[in-house]
Amino acid sequence: MRGSAHWRMTLRKTAFALLAELFILCSFAGAFDTLKIVATLDTARQEIYGAVEYRLPSNPPLGTLEFQLFPNVYSSDTTPYLRESKSIAEYFRQKKRFFGITVDSLLIDGINRTADLKIEYTRGLLADAGTDKFNNRRVQIYFRTMIPEPGDRLSHLRGNYLLDGWFPSPAIINSDGSWYNPFYGGFTELVGEYYQYDVTFRAPSNLISVAPVPASDSIQQMGMTTYHYIFGPAHDFALILSPEYLVDTASIGSTTIRYYYRGYERAVLPSLKEWCRKTIDYMSDHVGPYQYKYLSYAFVDFAFVGGLEMPAMVSLSSPRGAAMTTDLGRLTATHETVHQWFYGMIGSDQCRNPWMDESLADFFAEKVLKYRQEEPMPLWRFWNFTFSDRDYLRLGMTMSGEGLKVDAPAYSFTNDLDYFGTIYSRGALAVETFENIIGEGAAQIFWRRYYDKYLFKHPDYDDFMQTVAEIAGDDYAEMIKPLFNSGDKIDYAVSQLENRKMDSATYEISFVLNKTGALKYSVPYRIILYDGGELDYHWASDFASERIVKRLPYPARVVIVDPNNKLPVDADLMNNSLLFNGDSRPGMRLSSGLTFLVESLMSFLGGM
Repeated sequence: MRGSAHWRMTLRKTAFALLAELFILCSFAGAFDTLKIVATLDTARQEIYGAVEYRLPSNPPLGTLEFQLFPNVYSSDTTPYLRESKSIAEYFRQKKRFFGITVDSLLIDGINRTADLKIEYTRGLLADAGTDKFNNRRVQIYFRTMIPEPGDRLSHLRGNYLLDGWFPSPAIINSDGSWYNPFYGGFTELVGEYYQYDVTFRAPSNLISVAPVPASDSIQQMGMTTYHYIFGPAHDFALILSPEYLVDTASIGSTTIRYYYRGYERAVLPSLKEWCRKTIDYMSDHVGPYQYKYLSYAFVDFAFVGGLEMPAMVSLSSPRGAAMTTDLGRLTATHETVHQWFYGMIGSDQCRNPWMDESLADFFAEKVLKYRQEEPMPLWRFWNFTFSDRDYLRLGMTMSGEGLKVDAPAYSFTNDLDYFGTIYSRGALAVETFENIIGEGAAQIFWRRYYDKYLFKHPDYDDFMQTVAEIAGDDYAEMIKPLFNSGDKIDYAVSQLENRKMDSATYEISFVLNKTGALKYSVPYRIILYDGGELDYHWASDFASERIVKRLPYPARVVIVDPNNKLPVDADLMNNSLLFNGDSRPGMRLSSGLTFLVESLMSFLGGM
């Protein structure tokens, strides 16, 4: 044990010497858009130690310095993050151990200011620059990060490592010189500005390193490998390491796709490759080209379920011995690949506007899954019944609480059902409704414009709506706002269908159309007559309820509001249609055509 400890101490001293030498020999370029990171993974202590260096910009005037310390979300069971991540908090509580990040030294232009540093949760703050500002100052932060076992996006388990949010990262500078330091509640994910990354990372040589790009060079010495990575622009730099990985590669256009898997996951690769290709092709054609030269997928067996998006990287949860072989696995891989556009290349503030990456990812994932398919892609099959992604979204929306807005910050949610049902499910259906309202042609132009305007930028809700106004006009932008900024349930319904014979050639047909919610949409409705004829109309009313009276040559058999399901965000499809049964009582209700309800119910029950 003594010899082993001595060897680790020698290694640590050598690493810090290398660290210092690199900072001396490699002068910083003077641009805030480059982050230089030198760090080492110590598997004996399960921590990362190293330093981050950058130079602050010349404008706007900076009276303070702030940076993010994401690992502190694991620092106690009372943090806002772990209060919602109850299973992880309970595990740490039982182990009587929590994790976080320690700032050993903070240097400003080589002057040690550690004593003046204040740390509040994930926020590092250095104030009082005196008469001078912090502009153009060189910042060096020496840190140690304890890696949780297990965590979610920062974790180690059985010799495998998922490293995301592992280093001090600059907070975001507002235009007035103030800083925005995201608040990390239980459902928030990493938020960062776009940088160029210059990363030197040392790890044991038995670990295979997965990074956004291949190492530009690597050196092996004393059982350690030093990797050098150059990557960007990106708002994050993550790593995944495992001694077990095998690797397969493929090309999609000019992009090299790398798949890191364990032996028992080999059978999943053909399906994963197929859906990755479909997703990348679809998103490139309908939104904009994938910008990075590489994209890596890595199977992991950590605590979370599903997948995790990182710039130019995707981790897929595959608990040991149970690879992602289900149809749900295809949805997960597709959803996380879409995130390379919405989150990766087009940033969003996942704390303040999580729908702008999660809703869009679910929306486009459904479009990819059903692209050139006659029927929705099933997620589960049971006998002759299926449960599709559309059923999954509607179920999630139905299970979430009322009064919740899609455009709500992630930290305002307090349980899984409300968050995922609102941000993922209702949000995706709201985006689909928006696209249906403005029309397919305008939607295609919109997504291209949105991509061109905000590539490697962070649009917010107002930017999204401004782009809608540019493409579809101010009236349409105002019309769709309640889809996102209102917590009111949107529901259209038909009731009280009556047929009254006026004379031998005329019937008076009357029924009531109802709506809830602030959406002002001229909704179509259809009358199906007993002779099989179909008549289409539009209902544009400022009133929540209105009786419609028509005089027609045949009585009405069915009335359907929104017959083509242009409003998938409609909360209750059970009341969209009404079958006349001769005694004015509600008959069999249909949702979007004569067979839609039956098919949907059977699909839902079969999926359950």
